[in-house]
Amino acid sequence: MTGIDVSEAMLNQLRQKLLEIPPNLKLIHGDASQLPFSDGSVDVVLTVHMLHAVSSLKKFLDEIERVLKPNGFYLNAQWITLPARLEFEQHFKTILSKYQEPRPARQLHRVTNEINVEEYLRNKGYQCNYLVAKEWMVSNPIQELLDFYRSRAYGLCWLVPDESFQ
Repeated sequence: MTGIDVSEAMLNQLRQKLLEIPPNLKLIHGDASQLPFSDGSVDVVLTVHMLHAVSSLKKFLDEIERVLKPNGFYLNAQWITLPARLEFEQHFKTILSKYQEPRPARQLHRVTNEINVEEYLRNKGYQCNYLVAKEWMVSNPIQELLDFYRSRAYGLCWLVPDESFQ
């Protein structure tokens, strides 16, 4: 097994949670859009809550296709964001835009609308199956959401410079 993360801090968190790194686990600090594996060499690719953070979703999915063995599996674990939280995030982005310098045309987080993942995979001949593994109701009060943003608990906050964020 190989774990890859673009954030060394996240890899360090995993190392701290494990009493020891199992001998069959290799951790790599790297970009999932440039997988360090030979063509057709991987049985399973598992991604967990990270599609929103890749710089190019198409490039990332092409890379998964490149490394998967024939009849391999791509498993993706994602959350479904509720409309109220999406509305809250839009307010956050609007406020934040008033404090940030204009950015170059390249946007790191404009991934979700770049391509439709299911359509993209189906067009390449893959079968997509969905399973809701766990469903629960979330009803954060506004103060709790603000506290989560203050602590940078959401990926939306990670790339905001400290000066702008404060």
